[in-house]
Amino acid sequence: MISGALFGVSAHLANVLPDLTDDAATGVRGFPHRLGARASAVGCTVALFAASIVILFGSGAELPAWRWVAAAVLGLVAAAGVIIGLCRPTSRSLFTLFIAVAVADLVLFAVSGASLT
Repeated sequence: MISGALFGVSAHLANVLPDLTDDAATGVRGFPHRLGARASAVGCTVALFAASIVILFGSGAELPAWRWVAAAVLGLVAAAGVIIGLCRPTSRSLFTLFIAVAVADLVLFAVSGASLT
């Protein structure tokens, strides 16, 4: 449930990023709008990385080496996401990065199976 909540927050922030300017013009003032583009982009990346870590290590099960490797790779991707979020928060590349990590998280969910319950 924790990883699902983090994933949902991250997805919401990522989905709103391209529309922040249009939303401001129409008077929409939700949570991401109050945070701003940079904070929303960085928050999206951090929340998604946290969801990945919960999936990888939250079960309390045995920790094979592949989980540590996956965490390191996802950490590098998250670092790239933070840099992109700080420099170009509404960039399409950040959304593409989000989709790639979301797919990786779905694979991790499938591989983890019953150990997450």
